[in-house]
Amino acid sequence: CVVYVCRALTMIVETFCGQVTCRLVLSEAVHEWNVLQAVLRTACYSIQLAFLCLTISVGLAAPLAVVDAHSLGSHASTMVSMLPGLIVLVGMTRMLIIAA
Repeated sequence: CVVYVCRALTMIVETFCGQVTCRLVLSEAVHEWNVLQAVLRTACYSIQLAFLCLTISVGLAAPLAVVDAHSLGSHASTMVSMLPGLIVLVGMTRMLIIAA
């Protein structure tokens, strides 16, 4: 959800920049930029808690995975059993990087 909102906000800003460069009417652009900033502020306020939860989850899951791997040893069966968790961790890290 956070990733889609961030992508939509990025597309809105890129569209605005493209329209400003094509039209070159700065008096209208100032008002539209102010409206766009208000929309961005509202959207960011709405998703900040979800982003905080995602950041905390990745921040806690990564060290716990390292501790888990160290405590279980280097047997092949334990590494295979940790694979689903590592895939989820990589996905969460990817979402965090994209959303940031």
